[in-house]
Parts: sequence; structure tokens; C-alpha cells
Amino acid sequence: MEFLVSLVGAGLSAVWENLVGKLSGAFIPAFFIAGGVGVFVPKSTVVRFLSPDANRGLAYVVASVAGAVLSVCSCGIIPLFAAFYEQGAGLGPAVTFLFAGPSINLISMFYGFYLLGPRLGLSVIASVLLTSILLGMTFELAFARGRPAPKPPKEPLLGAAPRSSLAVFHFFLFQLLMTLPLPVAEIPWSIKVPWVAANFIGLMVTLKLHFTREDVAAWVAKSTFLIYRLLPKILVGLFLLGMLTHAQSTAPQSFGWFRSAVGDSGLRATLLASTVGAVLYLGSIMAVLTVKALMAMGMAGGPALAFVVAAPGVSFSTLFAVAEVIGMRLSLAYYGLVIVFAALAGYVAALVGLV
Repeated sequence: MEFLVSLVGAGLSAVWENLVGKLSGAFIPAFFIAGGVGVFVPKSTVVRFLSPDANRGLAYVVASVAGAVLSVCSCGIIPLFAAFYEQGAGLGPAVTFLFAGPSINLISMFYGFYLLGPRLGLSVIASVLLTSILLGMTFELAFARGRPAPKPPKEPLLGAAPRSSLAVFHFFLFQLLMTLPLPVAEIPWSIKVPWVAANFIGLMVTLKLHFTREDVAAWVAKSTFLIYRLLPKILVGLFLLGMLTHAQSTAPQSFGWFRSAVGDSGLRATLLASTVGAVLYLGSIMAVLTVKALMAMGMAGGPALAFVVAAPGVSFSTLFAVAEVIGMRLSLAYYGLVIVFAALAGYVAALVGLV
């Protein structure tokens, strides 16, 4: 009974930590950016670059690098993924964006270069981009055909706002999304607070001067709808993950077997590393820090690469929220394919001597 109580407490603690930290700093701005995409970005723009009828090469390249300016985790990317997909993006490019977004942001790339070295850092970036495109193409070939497209949304309520104002609106939102999640260790309060305040004021002034009440109401309604739809699933996943993490930590040897099993770059070792990375809820920066510590304990280069590729792009807590958008069958397929492709990336990179 005591162990069960401690499990529930660990689950609630995980939910609370993310409500106070990641949720307020990254999730909420991500939902409001997604709401802005759903309301203010014309469907024709999304269709032009990411739809099933768009140029395939361009669609996948755009989807794979679109998250470079974001600072979101595997949960924070989901509302943006949902918004793009429901605005007409093809299933393949949408999945590419879903996986690459949390892993390819500029901050994590700098961390990877600094902590893991340029060779492994470059290998991680190349592996994430290639894996994201392969994931998207696999989904397009295996699942998109015969699958009904999302119901086309109504054209956005643009009111009298010119496109330049829409660009300014999203600029301020993206600035908030990039800045709010950063810990004080990376950007001190003396800089962070004025910067956030300036962008928030800029956002409010832009809304006041260039958008109608109907525009703002539609934006808020779309954003809150996404929160209502996706957030409960994310929190359920975080609760279960907190219990799982606590159950593992109660045994001192819980990670000893893992460290001893990833001392080489064989396929079994890389598959184990990618599986563990996919279960844990780690952002891109934390994944780099974790694998740096594991490498100091003997983890080989192949499993290290597999871990860093898998961990930021997916977690146990994303299963339910992604399923809300594309269904549980495809969500499970996404989860499994991430594990397999990340393992193959680590194995092949080690085989050819890149890591």
C-alpha cells in the first residue's frame, strides 16, 4: 500500500512540475501559436508547401527544418502538429515536423556541439533530419493512401489585418515561445523579464492596432479548444511516466543493467538505447546532458546517438495526445518507428565510423 501511495505521489509530482515549469513556459505559448496558425494562416499557404499535392522534396525539407527556431519538447510540438495537419498538411510532412521540431532547435544544436563534440553533434543533426524525413515518407506510403484527409477548415478570419501584421503577430509569439522555456542558468532574470515583457506588450499592441475583436475572439477560441482537446492527454501521460520513473528509481540497480548493455555499438545495444530514450520524457538539452553522463560511464557512440535521436522527439507521454490527432493505431506506429529508425541511425553511424 505504501509503495502504491508513493507511485501516485510521484505521478502527481511529475504533473505538478510540468504545470509549473514546462507547461507555463512552453506549452501555453505553443497552444496559442497553434491557434494563430489555425485562424490566421490561410489554408492555401499550408497546402502550398505541405499538402499531399505539394512538391514532395520541398514539403519534407520545409517540415524537417521548420522547428529550428522553436524551443519546444515532444509535448509542446503536438498542438502545432495538430494545427498544421488539420489545416491541410499531408500526413507525411506533418509527421516529419512532429519528430524534427523538438530535436532540431538551434539551442539544442549548440548544446550538442559543445558537450558532445562537433563529430557526434553533426551526426545527431544529420540523423534527426534523415530520420524525420524517413518517418514522414514511411507514413505517407503506408498509411496516407486511402486515409480520409482532415475536414477542410473554414478560411481564416483575417479581418482588416494585413499580412505584415500577421507576420509581426507570429514574430512576438515565437519570441515568447523561444524565451519562456529557457532556465535562469541560460538567461538571467534581469534579461529574461524585460525581454518577455517587451514581446508581450508588442503582441498586445499589434492585436489592438491591427486586429478586430472577432479576430482575437477566434484566435482565443481556437487556442483554448486545442488546450481542452490535447492537454488532458498530455497530463495523463506525464502522470503515468512519473509513476514509471519512480518505480525504476526505487531499485538501485535499475540503470546498472542499461549502462552495462550499451558498451558496444551493436544493433541490440542501439535498439535498447533508443527504446529507453523513447520512454523517458527528456527535452533535447536534457537528452544531451543525460547521454554525456552515460558516455562517461561507458556508453558507446552508436547507442549514444540512438538515445539522443529518440529521446527529444517522442516520449511515453506523447502517445495519447498524438492519438487524439491521428488515432491510436498510427500513434503506436509512430512510437515504434521512432525507436527502430533511431536505433538504425546509431548502428549505421557507428558502422561507418561517424561516431
